[in-house]
Amino acid sequence: SITSFSLLCVFQAPVDVLPTFGSAGMSHRRAVYAARFLRPPGWTKRLLLREKPRELTGPYENPVRRWVRLREKAREFSELPPPRKVPIPKPARKNFLEGVEGVPRVSPEALQRRLDFLLSSLAAEQQAAAPLRPGLSPYYVEFAVWERQMRELRRCYRAQYLQKLAEVTEIERAREAELHQREVEERKRRKQAHLQRIGEDMKRRAILKDRQRVEAKVNEAVEMARRSKLKRRKLYWLRRMETLSKLVASADNLDEVLAAIPMATFETGSRNPVAMDPVGSAGGRSSPSSTGVLLSRNVSVPFLLRQLGGAKGFPQQRSRRIPHVDNVQREILESSYDILPED
Repeated sequence: SITSFSLLCVFQAPVDVLPTFGSAGMSHRRAVYAARFLRPPGWTKRLLLREKPRELTGPYENPVRRWVRLREKAREFSELPPPRKVPIPKPARKNFLEGVEGVPRVSPEALQRRLDFLLSSLAAEQQAAAPLRPGLSPYYVEFAVWERQMRELRRCYRAQYLQKLAEVTEIERAREAELHQREVEERKRRKQAHLQRIGEDMKRRAILKDRQRVEAKVNEAVEMARRSKLKRRKLYWLRRMETLSKLVASADNLDEVLAAIPMATFETGSRNPVAMDPVGSAGGRSSPSSTGVLLSRNVSVPFLLRQLGGAKGFPQQRSRRIPHVDNVQREILESSYDILPED
């Protein structure tokens, strides 16, 4: 495939390039990463990109140019030489003490008895009691016996030394094995403690993430309920404002309102024209509210001033307060409707 061919090209770089190339430490990793882009996109990828490629590639980017650019980038990466392999020795394994080989299987009592005989005067008597043979002198016969006794003496000493060395070695091997077992148990205990600590941390993070997820859902529900409450309040306020806009006399419907209200309403002597004229109240023509307009004696002075052009803001009662919003564009737009002296 193209990927394996690119890797083959990377790892078959000329040798004379290696000393001159300084930062070739991660070039093989870069080549492996860049080899992903050497192969053109498959059928499924092209099928996905055929419909709406901007959703997958982003705006203002040509996918073909992107693939060509990445392919050129991969080609440049493939020209990088591989790193020089510096031999790193493996860590030396710990050599444990081995047992002594070739220990004579002779009882220490037998060796001690033989040493006592060879070191006593009986050895000289044995040399003197050696039989003479034809052609041999007495000196040579005693010398041969003495030489054989010296060999046996050295063998006894060596056997005792090897037996003692084997005994001490076994003691040291047992001590070393115990120390090694203790070290292995200590490492295992520390590893278990480390894994336990990592496990506790992972459980703590999982519990924290789960709690954050639950709290996020609860907060989302609470926030949704709060937004719904605010939305309902704004809708109710808008409905109330629409109702009040139909009931309050403004500059647009002022002539119609004044024409529909009977003159007896504006007389100074009649404090309550509805109570004075019950027939008109029953007929629905002389009542101030029969025309659908809210015109009573108990009116709001700030609203009247606003309707008549004497006030700019809304009244600041608690039930009729409109929240103040710092909107510069709205203030400029409202101030453009004002009548200025130059107008």
